[in-house]
Amino acid sequence: MGRNRFRDAYLWRIHVAVWRSLRLLNDVVETRHTGWDMRAATGVPVQASAAGTVAFAGLLDIRGNYVIVDHGQGVFSGYAHLSQIHVTRGQKVTAGQVLGMSGNTGRSSGPHMHWEMNINGDWVDPRIVSRTWLP
Repeated sequence: MGRNRFRDAYLWRIHVAVWRSLRLLNDVVETRHTGWDMRAATGVPVQASAAGTVAFAGLLDIRGNYVIVDHGQGVFSGYAHLSQIHVTRGQKVTAGQVLGMSGNTGRSSGPHMHWEMNINGDWVDPRIVSRTWLP
């Protein structure tokens, strides 16, 4: 898959006010963070960044209500801290399909959605696969 074709395949799928790549834990800013936090009021629809199959949909301690979409070729996207989950494991989803609603579940400092990408077992900055950030 060509680099531009790969980038063009994934889109930011939530309307947000603020983006944050660092993590605040116990009032300390840390650089280890697996994705982007996007501030959004509770209940904002969170859409799949690309088509795929739901690999996980459930509750985790830190990520709260969490959905993982397997896009194939070793590419996975994760959507954390959701107030509601609208998909189930094994379900096929299309780009833009609502996966759930933004929220404040798990280890969270306020309503938002955490979006992360994993490619072949490595966490990557979601901006590298999003055409939103192309010049």
